[in-house]
Amino acid sequence: MVRKFKLINADGKEYDLMAKKSFFHLPSGLGFQYAFGAEPIGYDFLQTSKNLEQKVITGEMVFMGDDPYKEYQTFVSFCSKNPLKMEYRPTEKSYYINVSVQKIQKGEKEVNRLICPVDFIAWGTWYEPSVVSSAESEKGSGKIYPYTYPYQYAENAMGVAKIKNNGDIPSYCKIHIMGPCNNPTWALEQGGEVLARGRVLATIPNGNKLVVNSSPAEMEIAEYTTNNQFVRNLYQNSDFSTGRFIVVPTGESRISFSHDGSEIIKAFAEVSILAESV
Repeated sequence: MVRKFKLINADGKEYDLMAKKSFFHLPSGLGFQYAFGAEPIGYDFLQTSKNLEQKVITGEMVFMGDDPYKEYQTFVSFCSKNPLKMEYRPTEKSYYINVSVQKIQKGEKEVNRLICPVDFIAWGTWYEPSVVSSAESEKGSGKIYPYTYPYQYAENAMGVAKIKNNGDIPSYCKIHIMGPCNNPTWALEQGGEVLARGRVLATIPNGNKLVVNSSPAEMEIAEYTTNNQFVRNLYQNSDFSTGRFIVVPTGESRISFSHDGSEIIKAFAEVSILAESV
């Protein structure tokens, strides 16, 4: 199977990077590289840090046809609608990465083609489409849904969302706790051990929800309507003695939810499965 590339811009429009008149050639930078910090201990070295380095995906955009300059301008105009999302399909499964065009060189037209070296700088690592896990009672089997919008959740959700992270590295989590609820709390557990807890001292009315997003680029604790309209920032209402932001480890884990009210809690966790390389 031939691997495929595609771009999606901020307007939600798609650009096929495998099209006959404009295609991405000689892609590179699809792997990964770590930066290590170390301290010398005698003749050995002690690792002090390990950080995934920012990816740069490089290659050539080849524009063909009677007017390759027009194809070039179309591409540049498309990429101006930031942020961009690159889709990469090496097999039947698609992976995504958030990127921007860092550099594109414009050469001279050769017969009916224009070859332009291009660099896409990445703003994260590769991820699979988000998976949504609804909270249910301990007796429930737990359900995992493909990502959809608007989000769907189970009306009989009662407390525990089971999560399976098949990625290479821990993944960021966005939890949604539906109102009505009072002083909602949550806890991440794996193998019987509590890895992180969170709590917000606030009342969320019916029709609204609490959103806690652990992604560093979008980190927030806030109240939204169920139609995803921002209501208010609740970061200052959070319990600072708790970790609050959930990072899901690899393997199977679960997030339990509760609150001070008598109503059954309804919640779900949205997880993007991360990968070092695809």
